[in-house]
Amino acid sequence: MDFNEMKNTWDQSTGKQKSQDELWQMSRIKNHPQLRRIRVKLIIEAILLTAFLLVYYDAFDGDQKPFWVNLVLVSAIIVYILNDLLGFLTIYNPIKKGTLKSSLSSFYSQLKRIQFSSVLVTFLFGASLFGFFLTNIDYASGSYLILGGMVGTLFAFLYLENRIWNDWIGKMKLTLDDFEEEVE
Repeated sequence: MDFNEMKNTWDQSTGKQKSQDELWQMSRIKNHPQLRRIRVKLIIEAILLTAFLLVYYDAFDGDQKPFWVNLVLVSAIIVYILNDLLGFLTIYNPIKKGTLKSSLSSFYSQLKRIQFSSVLVTFLFGASLFGFFLTNIDYASGSYLILGGMVGTLFAFLYLENRIWNDWIGKMKLTLDDFEEEVE
């Protein structure tokens, strides 16, 4: 389709006219439903993990655990929340200076890095949580089965998180590939 055909098609469209304010609202990325779900997830996780930090020492006998286990757990929770926040801010502001193609390429690279850090931080958080709860425990015969179930659950969560990121990044890659086909 050449430019004149596109202009004629545009002129003949009978779509409802949008006001400048409606167009502005539609173009704002913060109104995107997926971004809203990510924001809600971030807020819920931050609230729950902060609440856990406030009660874990007394409720889960943190005072009876070694100092280093408590330090690792608290550090892992803080890093987990910060990683989620960094990922949200990156997704919230996808377009940087430069051309659209370079912005999309940069955003794709950032998503790949965030995927790696997100999976790694989730693993470290899960491992620190296991370390906290499994310190000072007498391992009976049934305890190993529970431990195996916990480790299996951690790896299932890691697999699911990686899969979700792969889906998002795959969609971004398709968009980037489509953009490059249009430019050529």
